[in-house]
Amino acid sequence: VSLTITVVPNTPPTITVLTPSSGAQVGTGQSLNVRVQASDQLALTDVELEVRGAQLVTTQLFHFGAGVTSGTATFSIAIPAGAQPDANLQLTATAHDASGLASSDGVSVGIVDVTAPTAQITSLANSFIVSPNETIPVITVQAADAVGVAQIRFHTEGAVVMAPAVATFAPPAPGVTATFSFTVPADVPQGATVTLVAEAADAAGNLGTAPRITLTVRDKTPPTVQIVSPIAGATAIAGGPVN
Repeated sequence: VSLTITVVPNTPPTITVLTPSSGAQVGTGQSLNVRVQASDQLALTDVELEVRGAQLVTTQLFHFGAGVTSGTATFSIAIPAGAQPDANLQLTATAHDASGLASSDGVSVGIVDVTAPTAQITSLANSFIVSPNETIPVITVQAADAVGVAQIRFHTEGAVVMAPAVATFAPPAPGVTATFSFTVPADVPQGATVTLVAEAADAAGNLGTAPRITLTVRDKTPPTVQIVSPIAGATAIAGGPVN
């Protein structure tokens, strides 16, 4: 009786991070999908993904079924809105086999700020009526951004186009407030509308716009009246009509 025994080398599994590629970028507040390919001569047990950097330290685990020698694992990573821009995120995927052997592959991903600030004009109602020459002395704008607000800009559109007034914050701050003023020109037509526009920008150039407020200009000029007939000094016949 002869018996043939085939000796299989006890080698560690192979693993490759398919996506993302090293050097790829992901935005703050977005999700990053990671896809990994692993294989082993005997059997895979799991793939572990370790994430470090940009305010993230986390581990995710993907288990393979019994006897699987080749497979793909997919992971999803939520990038915080307040993650530090220009930081690097290190992704390390490690495959384990049934013999306890392991291999790793890794990529580095850059974080970019794509989340716009929020802005709100807090001192005024949504719409109201103003008069020519009237001044609104305090227009308060509040803005917020997880990374930091660098500027608040205020301007008008519609019947009155005002160049932007800018409040700058150095260094950028997560929550800021700025005040502006506006005077309605004397020559704005009756019934015209003026739109107040406030915007907030972060250091990455993302721009958020506050809900707009509309002003309607009232007419404060009284009507004119003139008697055109009869003329002053005219005479009338007693009992007759006067036109």
